[in-house]
Amino acid sequence: MTEAIWDKNAIRVKLVKKDGTTRQRSFNNVIQGATPDQLHQFGQLIAMLTGEQLKEVYVMTTSHTN
Repeated sequence: MTEAIWDKNAIRVKLVKKDGTTRQRSFNNVIQGATPDQLHQFGQLIAMLTGEQLKEVYVMTTSHTN
């Protein structure tokens, strides 16, 4: 029987700059089980701080098995 072991989570926030290009920012060591609403609020906060427009927020999980 293999057991998955969680290694790390990262939130990826995709933003659109004023010139129309996109930028992706990553934030590591995120709590597991963040709700979609929490992720969206976090993305909105980053957009507000950068002055860019929020395009997408998602969680990347890296794991491995024994």
